[in-house]
Amino acid sequence: MKPIRMIALDLDGTALRTDSTLSETVKQAIGTAIDAGIEIVIASGRPFGGLPEPVTSIEGISYAVVSNGAAVYDIRTNDRIWKKPLPAEAVQTVLEMAEHTGYTLELFIEGKAYADRAYVNDPVQYGRSMQFISYVQTTRTPVEDVRCFAKAHENDFDSIALICPDPAEKQKLMEQLRKTIPDVYVTTSGGDLIELMHKDTGKAAGLAQLADICGITPEETAAFGNGDNDADMLRYAAVGIAVENASSLCREAADCVVKSNDEDGTAQGIQMLLDRNRRLSDESI
Repeated sequence: MKPIRMIALDLDGTALRTDSTLSETVKQAIGTAIDAGIEIVIASGRPFGGLPEPVTSIEGISYAVVSNGAAVYDIRTNDRIWKKPLPAEAVQTVLEMAEHTGYTLELFIEGKAYADRAYVNDPVQYGRSMQFISYVQTTRTPVEDVRCFAKAHENDFDSIALICPDPAEKQKLMEQLRKTIPDVYVTTSGGDLIELMHKDTGKAAGLAQLADICGITPEETAAFGNGDNDADMLRYAAVGIAVENASSLCREAADCVVKSNDEDGTAQGIQMLLDRNRRLSDESI
């Protein structure tokens, strides 16, 4: 058993409250971990340009695994230090399936998110819940024809998200995508999203790339999450922690479950890891 040197934090539904704010309690816990010499890493389904400033501005947070592990950024310089774009053929197939189903798309290209102007203007009309209106409108760049835009940038995709508000249809479409396009990793952060990246990505893959750059082993890594898209990351880490509001798949992948995101579960988990490190340090004396 080794001390934890890196902690990967999912944001939405995990480190952030349901209203997308970062509580002072969680912020203080993050600061305490940084002061203890632990590398705190953002690990989000969001594109780099959609990360919330209250998190990225915390002094000592240097890296972000974004777009569900399709890219890794150095926050200090805004440089992308690793990427694994979707194959152009996979992009073309997803566009065809989206056109057939009529579901709208969000396109994640080089750290930015793009979507149809009509969707950005009124996300609820396309099946998004009310809580995502502000997020969509402040982080998505509107384009007049998202499919034409996609075809012009088919070699540059970090990921694609389909908005599918019908839960039964969502599961069917996810299985269809997995069978039809072998070069993609299909997951969901919850709700109405189907998210697609290169088959060799996912948060675990992105985190592994960053850990290798930093000279940190999986045995020295912990991860927090709440969604299906966090499960592989929690399995990768030596200590995987799910918040109480996590999906069943995420909870199954976790080593332990803490309080919900609205009850500062991330702060509780960070304190557990700090206590663990202290015990290991005492035992080594």
